Parts: sequence; C-alpha cells; structure tokens
Amino acid sequence: MELDVWLQATLVPGSEYHPESGSRTVDVQLPGRDPGEETTTLRLRPRYLVLATGLNGAPQWPTNISNLDDYSGEVVHSSRLKSAQEWHGKRAVIVGACDSAHDIAAELYQNGAAEVTMVQRSRTFVMSSQHGIPALLEGLYEEGGMDTEDADLIFTSLPINILEVMHTKIQEKIAKLDQDLLQSLENVGFKLDPYPAGMLIKYFRQGGGYYIDVGCSELIASKKIKIKQGQEVTRLTEQGLQFEDGEEIHTDVIVFTTGYRFIGETISSLISEQVAKRLGPVWGKDNQGEIPGTWRLCGQPGLWLMCGNFFQARCFSKHVATQILLQELNIYDKNWPGRVKDKVCVNRS
Repeated sequence: MELDVWLQATLVPGSEYHPESGSRTVDVQLPGRDPGEETTTLRLRPRYLVLATGLNGAPQWPTNISNLDDYSGEVVHSSRLKSAQEWHGKRAVIVGACDSAHDIAAELYQNGAAEVTMVQRSRTFVMSSQHGIPALLEGLYEEGGMDTEDADLIFTSLPINILEVMHTKIQEKIAKLDQDLLQSLENVGFKLDPYPAGMLIKYFRQGGGYYIDVGCSELIASKKIKIKQGQEVTRLTEQGLQFEDGEEIHTDVIVFTTGYRFIGETISSLISEQVAKRLGPVWGKDNQGEIPGTWRLCGQPGLWLMCGNFFQARCFSKHVATQILLQELNIYDKNWPGRVKDKVCVNRS
C-alpha cells in the first residue's frame, strides 16, 4: 500500500491544535540511520491525529498498600513479567483474579512453582472457552461460515443495547453448560460474578473483570492453585503480604495483575495535560447505549482514539477513516457523532 511507516519513532509531547487552520502541529523524533548519529526532529502539520495506543495507560499499582520497601522478595506488575521459568521451586502470589492473573498463575504452576496463591479481592465472571466461545460466535465466526467481512458488518450493525438483550439469553445457555465448572469453583471459595449479559457485554461496558477459562479454573478447583478471597492487602512484610484479616502469606515473588491507568494519562504524556482534562468519557456506555469516546469524536477537534482488540480495530478503523473523509468533504456534523448533513455514498474502494 506504500504507507509511510516509521519504526522507533517518538512522538514529542506538546502537540497543539490550531483552530484557524484546522491543523495540528506534531513533532516526531527519528533515530539516526547510523550508530552515533543524532536524532532528527520533524514537524508535521496534519489535520487529524489518530492515537492507536489502546484503551489502557501505564500499569496500575495499588495505592492502599504500605511498607512496600520492607519486602525482601521481588515485586512485579503483570505487564513486566517475562517468564515463569525463573520461579521454578519458588512461592508466588498473584494479586488479582481476572484474565492476566489466571494465565500467569497457570504458567507459574506449570513451570514448577512450589506454591501459587491467587488473591481475589472482588468477584470474577468466568466462562469456559469450550462452551462460551462457540455460543457467542455461532452463525457468524465459524468454520465454513460466512465471509469475515460480512460477519463483521452484521455484528457491528447491531446497537449494543440490542446485543445486550440477545446475549442475556445466550449467557443463560452458557451458564447451564458451564454449571459443573462454576460449581467446582464456588466449592473452593472462588467468588463468581453472575453478570447476566455475559462476557462480551461486560467487556463493552467495563473493559475487564472476567476470565475465559482455558485450564486455570481446573487448577483452582483442584486446589493446585490456592485462593485468598475477599481480603485486601494492607501492607507488605519482609517475607510476604499481610491482609485485612491479619493473615500473612510468605512468598518469593508478588505479581500485581491490577490493570492499567486511564487512557487520559497517555494523552496527557503524549499531547498535553490540558487536552486530557478536556477529554470526554472513553469506554463504558453513553445515553444511547454505545461505547463513547473511541472510533468517533472524543471531544477534541482533530483527535481520534482507537481502542479495543484486534477485532474492533479491524471493524472500526473503517469507521474512523470514513468519518475523516466526511470531514474532508465538509459533510460531517461535528455537533453529533455519526450524523451527516446530507445523504452521501462513499466508494469503499
């Protein structure tokens, strides 16, 4: 496609929007071609800036835990954990109980960690991949099914409020198929979130809070992975963690799977704090039941946010490109996301 792609480029903070020209100044630093060569700073003046850095910002660390420096072992955020092999024969505690926590706990166990404990502070929605994925994608994304482009169009054409009604029925079916799995988790004290509309809608509304089981639930149910439930960590001790109920767990490594900060912090560091403060809501639910702030106007002229997974990037990159084209054609109503002044046909080619 002959696209300009700059690798190892750095966006210089401080991009400014100029309302008189409708453009924005963007400074980009490029490394030298040869070792020792100085970096080059280029000033661009685009009309549109698309940030495709994802929904999340920097790693989120708990703020209510004291005495972090007292601990003699290793503390790491899930985003920085490279391999579980180095913890063979060691004790590990994972703080958190959603997708990342389960994947890391299972990998630690499979790589021979002496003891693995998962700290579940609140309830978790659990769905098996065996039953849940086929039920959610049936008729759209399956072997021998329709073309992916057609499936994308059908799926994304439905308002999320309607999807929520449909998926509530689907989730009833999935919960019945997963009944034995869910009961086995409850039997060992793992607290389940019975989110009625299921995993996909929970992702649309909250961006997380679930686990799609690919094997870790069985390790928990069989007590190969221990659960510490319903208690916050209050402080770190020299040998481990102390909880609200006074219990102390000794461990060699603590992994915090506590998520990430709001995208506003990314915008603050890449563009400016002023733009981040003026940013409207991103993700969740607007007054029409749709996801606000991403793939459409975010409250800042000339700025577009691309959030979500690969599926959403595939689908909604077309939406963003079309909206930018409509602005270039001067037929986009900037006062209402998604509405145009007159009917228009955009050639998809």
